Amino acid sequence: MRRRFWTLGLTMLAVLVPSLPTTAAPSPARVFQERWQRHDSLVTDGSAQRSWTWGPVPLTDVLLEPDPQVADRERAVQYFDKGRMEINNPDANEHDLWYVTSGLLPIDLMHAETSWDHNGWHDAFIAAIGDPGSFPTYRDLQVLYQNPATESSATINTPAHDLLRPDLSIGVVNSFHDDPATLLRQGSNGHFVPQAMLDFMQQTGKTLRDGQVTTGMIYDPVYIFGHPVTPAVWVETTVAGKPQTVLFQVFERRVLTYNPANPPAFQVEMGNVGAHYYDWLTNPQAAREYDYVMDQSQFTSADGTTRYRLELKITTITAPNNQLIQDGATYWIYQSTDGGKTETLQFTGQLGPDCRSTLFVSLLRPRASNAAPQHVGLMTGCALNPSSARGFGITVATSYTGGKTWQRRGGN
Repeated sequence: MRRRFWTLGLTMLAVLVPSLPTTAAPSPARVFQERWQRHDSLVTDGSAQRSWTWGPVPLTDVLLEPDPQVADRERAVQYFDKGRMEINNPDANEHDLWYVTSGLLPIDLMHAETSWDHNGWHDAFIAAIGDPGSFPTYRDLQVLYQNPATESSATINTPAHDLLRPDLSIGVVNSFHDDPATLLRQGSNGHFVPQAMLDFMQQTGKTLRDGQVTTGMIYDPVYIFGHPVTPAVWVETTVAGKPQTVLFQVFERRVLTYNPANPPAFQVEMGNVGAHYYDWLTNPQAAREYDYVMDQSQFTSADGTTRYRLELKITTITAPNNQLIQDGATYWIYQSTDGGKTETLQFTGQLGPDCRSTLFVSLLRPRASNAAPQHVGLMTGCALNPSSARGFGITVATSYTGGKTWQRRGGN
């Protein structure tokens, strides 16, 4: 009898006492929209005269992607022209600045290598500065990556003058020596930052906070841009179809460019790393650098001015019992700019020895219709016992110097 009464009492108590309320995680779509409005809504309606922080509109809806920090967990993200918004901890306080973070997209693209799987070849051939198909790509910028850096103190307060050449060597630009915007100032992470970019990151102006227009610093520099991971370097590229010399610097979350030819309000801009990254994920064909054709021994550049030809000599060594011991190859790459009447030897290379099961050399023609005539690719294979576990000994390399110098892209 007592037991029945006690059970009934608990049942009545459960009915009379309401359950404690639970707090649902905020809607990622709403939070992302509020973060976009903070910087770009005033640009959209013309109240602020500056370049975009994220972009005019989102490139995607809110997406769920695998969380790289926690296995078997997804996180909400949204892509914009200039970057990617992320919510890595939905249980945190949505009003904290770092509740929404901006992805480290430039670093990912700089370190993306050409690779092959059962779906074919995957590249990250995406122009970081300038028109699509232009030099340099994000992969080309890997040679500049320094995190942290140890730049010489002798360069502080001097104009930026380093030039990244197509062979990835460093030259000198003196054309902007008298431009105070190019003076290098102390930045973070051991790097120096041009005055123009510092001014851009520390600019004041109107932003939207909690529905109210406020005036103050537009950006928290570490939050929006992150720390620099390359020096500030000039590059000769193509912008809107015209050759231009542009100063750039890669940060953890954004790429900044300084183009003296632009109107003053837009001389410093953020690159479209968000759009580039999303295109790389969803449209791998567009990011493919070459037509991957095996045993291609010659091709003509997109503009029809330059022809490349490959010669290959395979060397085989056999034992007295006629069993194969090893084989290798020597190859020669020739360039002709007069339709094949004359040729210039550009490069001589060797493979092996010991390429018994896999041995090949193939020229690769760039896919971009605006590819420079000096842009040529090379795919080689050399493996003793290739397998999916050990790899196939394939290497892909790129040259912007007509085959004289090469940069490894990746392989399998």
